[in-house]
Amino acid sequence: IVYITGGLTTCYIRYQNEKMLYTIAQIKGKCRVLREASALNEGRLVEILSSELVPGDVMVVEPGPVSCDLVVLQGQALVDESSLTGESMPVAKTPIENHHVDYDSVIHKKSTLFSGTTVLDAEKV
Repeated sequence: IVYITGGLTTCYIRYQNEKMLYTIAQIKGKCRVLREASALNEGRLVEILSSELVPGDVMVVEPGPVSCDLVVLQGQALVDESSLTGESMPVAKTPIENHHVDYDSVIHKKSTLFSGTTVLDAEKV
């Protein structure tokens, strides 16, 4: 009976975790992105769905869920990473120090906002 109860509990917890990860993966909020000048616009902020983001987009970070991995180029943000790390204290994110070096997620961890986390406060990001 103990093994059966333990097995059922493990299955239930795993199911709940997978359900939460699926929900995080489906986040499709709106975001403001700086688009380069074209025939349609003059290099201004455009509101798009997060599912329309492409690598290299420059996005304005606002409080709320983060729908993709981002690098902070300017300003700073206070982020709740508890959904990924379990850490209960918010983490401060600062701009990447050297724009001319290839990005590395380990080296630039202090400048990276991870998908599935929540921005609590953002200042000029």
